[in-house]
Amino acid sequence: MDEPEFAATLYRADVEGGASVRLVLDAQGLRARSADGSEVAIRYDECQLDRGGANGHMWFCRNADRSLTLLCDAPSLGEALRAAAPAQLGAAVDRLELHATRNQRSARRVWLAVLVVVLVVAAGGYFGLSHAGHAAVDALPPSVDARLGEQAYAQLALQNKSLEDPALLAALRNLVERLAPPAAGGFKYRVHVFDEPITNAFALPGGTLVVYSGLLRAAKNPEQLAGVLAHEIAHVERRHGMRRIAQSLGIIAAFQLVLGDVSGLAGVAVSVLREGAINSYSRTQEQEADMDGVRRLRRARIDPRALADFLDVLRRNEPGLPSALAWLGTHPDLGERVQAIRAAVGRERDEWQPIAIDWTQLQRGLPPASNTDGATARE
Repeated sequence: MDEPEFAATLYRADVEGGASVRLVLDAQGLRARSADGSEVAIRYDECQLDRGGANGHMWFCRNADRSLTLLCDAPSLGEALRAAAPAQLGAAVDRLELHATRNQRSARRVWLAVLVVVLVVAAGGYFGLSHAGHAAVDALPPSVDARLGEQAYAQLALQNKSLEDPALLAALRNLVERLAPPAAGGFKYRVHVFDEPITNAFALPGGTLVVYSGLLRAAKNPEQLAGVLAHEIAHVERRHGMRRIAQSLGIIAAFQLVLGDVSGLAGVAVSVLREGAINSYSRTQEQEADMDGVRRLRRARIDPRALADFLDVLRRNEPGLPSALAWLGTHPDLGERVQAIRAAVGRERDEWQPIAIDWTQLQRGLPPASNTDGATARE
């Protein structure tokens, strides 16, 4: 019996831009053969599967340390994996296909908002395009934010090295859950770490939070990291990223969002992120995120002055901390923001609860920092 074969693309650090390969499923795993005859393989027992991409139907097959990714958009790959792979991987295929089906159904529900948003957009000539774009975002269910953020992250993850240390990610997840406890109907937060010497963090629509390892090295304690995360969570809750996309792309984006066409916007959103249009929030949006972050830190019984302290560290060390320029460039007026946060907190001396993270051990567990002279912003 012939082994199933599919066209695929291989992504790896030493392969610039990806390479076209033929993907074969044999008894042991997935083998990818390039035009020059070289092969790489991923065993079934270490294969990590995911679905996403521009059309939401692409298969991502990664090895255990995620240094190798095979991307295939063949609709029949799932059925072939069920037939060739062990039952455990077949069950993963079932879960991913069920999730994709649910996403398609949720896209249909977006149509319920069509009439309202079309009326809002039609009123754009009277209220102005900016107001129409904001109203269009308000009329959308949060599931649209999540789908757009997930697809944008899937593309970003192909271009950045993620840290997958379980202890590190567990510590960050616990901190995020303390700041934003899971709630029915609310955003579901996921946190990732990119290994880059950039003192930065950002939030994608829908709850995907990304922290660069450079920020983990620069923060003096876990409370300062909590301050940054609280600020980014506020951007998600206020849907600032969605509003920036609507503002940047105008009515066309509003119509695409209304129709549930987030796949068409995902690639554009990544470009917008690189240009800084999502994280280059307005002065008002930054003030909102700061004050929301202070309130969120208070509710979590974490000293809110830590956010001001971290911003002040960046402000005072700007000449000697090139990697901080990424954060400074997308979050302007640091001095004013530090003063505003400290004024909002006042002289309160509440009984703050410590964060159960061994900060010294967490920082020692990070990979050695590379040269930061060439660090550039990813937005």
